Amino acid sequence: MENYVETSPLAVLLGANPVLESELDAIADIAGWRLLTPGATFDWPGERSAAGSPELILCDIRSGSETPEREIARAAQYAADHDIAFIAWTDRDRLDEATYLAAPADAEFLVDPERAETVYALIMARGRKRGRARENRGESRELMRLSDELVAMARRVAGLTRDDQGGQLRSDPLSYRGAPPGSGAPLDGDAAPAIKAEQVREMIRLRRMRDEAFESDLFADPAWDMLLDLLASRIEDRPVSVSSLCIASAVPATTALRWIKLMTDRGLLERRADTADARRIFIALSEDTAARLHRLLAAILASGAPLV
Repeated sequence: MENYVETSPLAVLLGANPVLESELDAIADIAGWRLLTPGATFDWPGERSAAGSPELILCDIRSGSETPEREIARAAQYAADHDIAFIAWTDRDRLDEATYLAAPADAEFLVDPERAETVYALIMARGRKRGRARENRGESRELMRLSDELVAMARRVAGLTRDDQGGQLRSDPLSYRGAPPGSGAPLDGDAAPAIKAEQVREMIRLRRMRDEAFESDLFADPAWDMLLDLLASRIEDRPVSVSSLCIASAVPATTALRWIKLMTDRGLLERRADTADARRIFIALSEDTAARLHRLLAAILASGAPLV
């Protein structure tokens, strides 16, 4: 702990087990961080003054982790109060809980990540500024484009190859490419006919059939898949949890969470508390997004165009 390279930024790893601690220590070194591992608890004011001011908090929120929930919430709030990057390392079983506990920190989530994804996340955290909220639309899309390239580079540098056994979904952080704004024909402003949930579910079913016929990453389009699922769920009056929406995206959860954050930041999606369980967050379409999506699908169905 005493032999830090003082020019390297400080990252605090909260509550990891020895295996994960060893792995992240090596990755942090690759990404240019000096890693402090205080265990499951951390005396933030004291350690901050003794070891320097941390610029990143990594928190182990996986199944079986012994990190106390109060410490996770405390660390997330500390990150929010001191403008510090926060990465939550979790798995699918605790994803909804991790989303709730880390909510104050505007966290980046790693869900059972590959090593290259972790390298990418730590490299990006070095340049992370909370001023990202001021980025315009073009800058956000450029960052999304660069994320594919950076992860591919991290894999090559680390000598990693992806295992496609069992037709696993693509693990690139962001694989979707959007069309230029305004490239489509304008929609009729008149009231659109009602869309049935069965029609939207049929679109989703056909998209999954296409994935089965070809490699799924050829058609990866998580934003559209999530919008369709949210619209169908809205019509059915069924709430959608974060973990459920990640599954609907048809891409790895880490990728899906980045898309959820982007669409939430742009006002397309809304986060809503579960009134029956305060520890869970639901995701829903904003009213404007629901109306626009409804008009779009009505126009597609009326034109007789393919549903996929």
